[in-house]
Amino acid sequence: MARPSKTDELQRLLALGVEGDLQPAERDRLAAMLATDDEAQEAAIAYLLNDSLLSSSLSHVDALDRQSILAQFSQSVPEPAVSPSADAAAPHDQHRSAISSQSILERSLVWRPRMLWPIATLAAVIALVVSNVFLLRELHKGEEESLPVTSIARLSESTQCLWDGDIPAVPGNRQELKLNRSLRLLEGIAEVELSYVQAGDASVHVEGPAGWLITDTGQPCLSYGKMTVNSSSGSHIRSIDTPMGRVSFEGYTSLGVMYFGSELEIHAFSGAATLDSLWFEKNPFGPNCYIESPTQTIDSGQMMRISIRDNAPAKVTRGLADPSRFASMLSMAADSIHFDAKYERAVRRDNPLAYWRFDHIDDKTIPNEMGDEFDARIVGEVETQGDRHNRYLVFGESLDPAHVDAAIVTDTSFGQRLSRNCTVEVWVKPSHYQQASIIGLVKGPNDDDMRARHGLLLELTGPRAVAVTAAYPGRVRFLNRFPADLSPKSLDESSFSSEVYMLRRWQHLVAVKDEDERRLYINGQLESREHDTRPIDDDLTLILGRLHRDRPERSFVGQLDELAVYDYPLSEQQIRRHHELVRSVPSVQKGI
Repeated sequence: MARPSKTDELQRLLALGVEGDLQPAERDRLAAMLATDDEAQEAAIAYLLNDSLLSSSLSHVDALDRQSILAQFSQSVPEPAVSPSADAAAPHDQHRSAISSQSILERSLVWRPRMLWPIATLAAVIALVVSNVFLLRELHKGEEESLPVTSIARLSESTQCLWDGDIPAVPGNRQELKLNRSLRLLEGIAEVELSYVQAGDASVHVEGPAGWLITDTGQPCLSYGKMTVNSSSGSHIRSIDTPMGRVSFEGYTSLGVMYFGSELEIHAFSGAATLDSLWFEKNPFGPNCYIESPTQTIDSGQMMRISIRDNAPAKVTRGLADPSRFASMLSMAADSIHFDAKYERAVRRDNPLAYWRFDHIDDKTIPNEMGDEFDARIVGEVETQGDRHNRYLVFGESLDPAHVDAAIVTDTSFGQRLSRNCTVEVWVKPSHYQQASIIGLVKGPNDDDMRARHGLLLELTGPRAVAVTAAYPGRVRFLNRFPADLSPKSLDESSFSSEVYMLRRWQHLVAVKDEDERRLYINGQLESREHDTRPIDDDLTLILGRLHRDRPERSFVGQLDELAVYDYPLSEQQIRRHHELVRSVPSVQKGI
């Protein structure tokens, strides 16, 4: 009989690893092959790219083929300071601390994989992930048999969600979730309600982008993304499995876990947790890959972050648990705002062409406070909240189509009044990271089911990599396109904020276009300045809350108030005065 080739042996070991059936000797053999043999490393990449394991561990691969991935792996590129999908980073990003919450956020927002690691690091990670399947089984051998079988797991959506593939949940309805099924949430916040036989209940929130599943014993597994767990004292949810190890806890616990490629964070909001991982074993793959203690404990109120960079030792950073790192831990009502008479007088004094306050809505008509022209109307259903003196719009309050696809539009064009100079000012509170249009000045028939032609656009970029905004996840985008009919061809028509936008906090956005440049301000601070001599197209109308007038796409989920459009460029002094009348101290951009 012919002796099995090295390739056959490698594929056999990888297959066993994926199935979780590696024995200790086989695990050591696989680690040795990946650490020393370039051909074995390439073969492992090719094999695992055809399996969900690598996709789940390093974030899902959609656009890159094997050759381009191997080409990137073969280059020993250092860890980028910002999003690995970014082609160009803002200069200040390069000077951030390695433990900056901002830089971690940017990595967490990226949908494309962390494809900039040297081969040796990849080999260690592949071996780590495969071996962790074995480790988790060994550490908790026999434990799962004692856990009660989940009576039911119901999947609902806390916000409008975008999924990769078919999901057996109807928005707004709690549908039973098929257990042991891998799910990929691209955008939004999903909630899972777990009920156990003769035990308590628990809830799990998943924030996109994320890959995850619920096992048949009711234990969540997170392959990448963010997840929070709230369990009652009688609940039998006991752990969250990640590619870097198992996070365990008991009794009443409120816990947040995030994992992206080479970084794991655990936040124990209430109750303690422990982490068991191969990275805590001495010398599993090399002399530098270990931490002294085999098990790490995270006390109640504390946070632990584990970072792995190339061949350096795994780095552990500890601090206070931070609920603001998870959108599901924040309430939309936590940050309130009030626009008093002083603010209204300041805006009126600056004489906008149109000013909508949303305090008085009559039969879905929103009056322009500056005159009879440019009244706006509601398409679909948009809620208002607040008191009788100060109300604001709430988009996506319900998950029924009338709310999800809602918009505010004007039927009268601005003609040539914005052709050279324009300012758009608004206050927004995003629910979550989302690819969503806030304000568009567009051409196109008012009620035709077609794509709008955008002259000006102010939008949020989401966590996923899309064609135009792939390098700028979680940013505010300001676009000026002339003519509006022009097909998108380059990024020079767009500006992006240098910082990510905040979640569930009010932010003051101002987009200014004059004859020579476009400027973007957030909370009174200049975020972007770009040379732009193109004029603004004529005959534009306004759409608020989604990308197209009558085609639901990029719908905004969050709150919005005090929208003004000016036919001249507001000065920096005017912008800061408006902001400081509401927020006396400029808000600090903080990533989540």
